[in-house]
Amino acid sequence: MILAFEAIVVYAQPLIVQVPRVAPFLDYYKSRWLGISEARPLGDMQRIASFNLYTNDDQVRTNNDVEGWHRVHNEDLLGGRNLWKYVRVLQNHQCEQQIRVAQALSGARISRIQSRKQRSREESLLEVKQHYARNLYASDLDFVLALGRFCWSV
Repeated sequence: MILAFEAIVVYAQPLIVQVPRVAPFLDYYKSRWLGISEARPLGDMQRIASFNLYTNDDQVRTNNDVEGWHRVHNEDLLGGRNLWKYVRVLQNHQCEQQIRVAQALSGARISRIQSRKQRSREESLLEVKQHYARNLYASDLDFVLALGRFCWSV
């Protein structure tokens, strides 16, 4: 992560000269988010590790699943919002969640509630991550640029 940050700093040098606010921002990012200081020239590894949205076994650590559940829940309520329809929707969702919990407790891998667009984004990001793990990028800067292309293509 620190090598990638250093690559960004090198890549941003022309911008630092043109836009004076970039240098203070990079200094802030370096000290606040990476924990780099005189005492810790390599940064705070625990803080840096928390940037990763995935654990080693690719379990997701975001609230996207909750957002997906809300989306499905709201779609189920389209076409009129009366109390009885709401109760039926909640009962159906409760049954679905009980099934998902039972599947998870039995060790089965449960599917996530995601839109096709979000699933496609997750797959693209996973592909970038796998390319990095296999050293298919010529440098850390190429990896950072691939992440940048991913972010701007969304």
